[in-house]
Amino acid sequence: MVMIRRLFLFLLGVALFLIIGGFLLPKGVSSEREIVINRSPDAVFSVLQDFRHFPEWSPWLVNRPDVEYRVSDPSAGPGARLVWSGADTDAADGQLNIVAADHSQRVEMELELQDRYRMDSWFELSPDPGGTRVVWAMTMEFGTFDLVGRYLGLMLPGLVGRDYQLGLESLKGYLESDGQTENGPGADS
Repeated sequence: MVMIRRLFLFLLGVALFLIIGGFLLPKGVSSEREIVINRSPDAVFSVLQDFRHFPEWSPWLVNRPDVEYRVSDPSAGPGARLVWSGADTDAADGQLNIVAADHSQRVEMELELQDRYRMDSWFELSPDPGGTRVVWAMTMEFGTFDLVGRYLGLMLPGLVGRDYQLGLESLKGYLESDGQTENGPGADS
């Protein structure tokens, strides 16, 4: 009986520690990565603000035949939407919406995952001697009582940062590949 009581008190202490600790964690997280792409800001902007290009360089959609996606009409600029669903448990259903686009300088997006989490992300473009400096950044806020989200937030910047870096490298490869025009890939960019 004493052993059960000690075990109960220990588990209660751990639970209280996790709850109190969760409330002390930040309510939000952010992450940012950057790269220089040997293309003009106009060419980079043209690709970033048009979801028809997204599956060609996105770290979440490249080489993922198990993910079904649909691009809205319009496919570019504010109001454009990309919706996806995964055939496996590894790909969370979600959608990405362009909420603002400042010509050749910034594209703002809102990501929604499984109707539960919302993340704001954006691309900032600036001229660079090597072409265009592209910064991909995100912020995510958790509710006051979303302790699970706050604990996940401890890992999120590293995980998202890794994906952002892979995405930027893929974007660079896509834009700088042979046969690409200065105004972006394809004839209709």
